[in-house]
Amino acid sequence: MADFFVALRPGIYRSGSRVIQTQADGEAWTQAYDELLDQNDALVVILDAAQRPGLEAGKPLALWFKARRDVLASKVRLAAYVIADPAERAAMEERGARAAKAFPYPTAFAGSFEEAERLAAKALAAGPERNVYRVSDWNGRSGERWVANRARLDHMLAVFGEAAIDAAVPAEDEHVLDIGSGAGASSFALAARVGPDGHVLGIDISEALISRARSLVPAGAPVAFELADASSAALPRAGFDLLFSRFGAMFFDDPAAALAHMRRALKPGGRLAFVCWRTAAENDWVRLPMEAIQGIAPSPAPPDPEAPGPFSFGDRDRIARILTTAGFAEIAITPFDHVIPFGMGATREAAIDDALEMAFEVAPLSRALADQPDEIRARAADAVRAAFSARPGEQSVMIDGAAWIVTARNRS
Repeated sequence: MADFFVALRPGIYRSGSRVIQTQADGEAWTQAYDELLDQNDALVVILDAAQRPGLEAGKPLALWFKARRDVLASKVRLAAYVIADPAERAAMEERGARAAKAFPYPTAFAGSFEEAERLAAKALAAGPERNVYRVSDWNGRSGERWVANRARLDHMLAVFGEAAIDAAVPAEDEHVLDIGSGAGASSFALAARVGPDGHVLGIDISEALISRARSLVPAGAPVAFELADASSAALPRAGFDLLFSRFGAMFFDDPAAALAHMRRALKPGGRLAFVCWRTAAENDWVRLPMEAIQGIAPSPAPPDPEAPGPFSFGDRDRIARILTTAGFAEIAITPFDHVIPFGMGATREAAIDDALEMAFEVAPLSRALADQPDEIRARAADAVRAAFSARPGEQSVMIDGAAWIVTARNRS
C-alpha cells in the first residue's frame, strides 16, 4: 500500500511514488485504496494531480469507483488535488466546479502538499454532515441516479403524484410552486391543469435534475424551473395559489422552518398539497430487499426517524405538528395505498432483472451493501431476486406502496 499511499497522520494520506500506468497498476491501486477504507471510518486523501493514470489503468479504476461509490461517500471527507502551477490550478478549479459534482465526496485544489494537508485536517475535524441527503449529494450521485432512472421512477411514482394533484385541485389560471420538482413530471402535470394563463414554477436543489427538466419543457408550456433550495429561496410574497410536492417535502433539515418560509409565498387562504411515504415497513420497495438480505449481510443501524430522508414523514402526528408550527390550518392527512410497478421490462424475466438493478441503484439496499465483499453482494442479489420473483407482474414487478396525501391551507 505504501507505494500508492503514505500516511501523514491518522486518517490523512497522500499519494505515494508509484505512478498508475498499466491495468495491473490500476488493480493494485484499488486494492490499496480498499485497505484505507477498511482501516478508517473517516479519511482524507491528498493526490498529486501530476500523477495522472495511464489509459490502460482507466478500466479497473472506473469499475472499482462505480462499485465502491457508496462506501466512498460515507467515509471520504475530502479528496485534495495538488497542482503547483497557478494557471493550471485555476483552470482545474473552473472545470472542477462542475466535474466535482460527479464525485460522492467533496474535492479541493491546493498549490502545495502543505496547503492540502491543512485542508485535509480541517475536513477531517469537521466530521460528517448530518444530512445524508445534503445538497452536494443531490448534485452528485443521488441526482445522477434520478436522471438515469427517470423513466422508471416516474413510472413507479405516477399514481401517487396523480392522487396528490387530485387532492390539490389545481384550477385554471392558478400559480403553483412545485417543491422538489425533480426532472419535471409533476410540474408538467400541474401545468396541464392550470392552463396557458396559469403558471408552474418547479424548484429543486439538483442541477442535473433541473437541467433535465428544462430540456423537456414543451414549447409554450406555462412552466419554468429554478435551481434553488426551496427552504431559503427568494420567493415572491403571496405569489402562489398552491404549494405542491411529490415526495420532495421530507428532505429539509428543519421542515417546519422550510414550510413556514414557503407559506409566506402563498396567497391568503392558499393551499398546500403533497404526497410523502409512510414507514419503510409499509413500503415493499424497501421492505422486500431489506428482509431478503437478513442473515446474509449485517442489518444497518436504523436511521433517526426524524432525520431528513424518504421516511421522515412516516409519522402522521409529526406531520401535523410540523404544519401547525409552520402556520398552516385545515390540515388533512389521508393514507393512500397503491400497488407500485417496480422496474420495467418487455418480459417478466426482464422486469425482474430491472427491478433488481433498480433496488441496488436507488433503494437503501445500496447503502447496506456498500462495503460488503462480492460474494456477499452476489448472495444478496440472489435473495432479492427471489423476493421479487414471488410478486406478480409481467412488465413490472408489482409491489405494495404506502403514502400520506397531505393537504392544508395558509392561515393568514
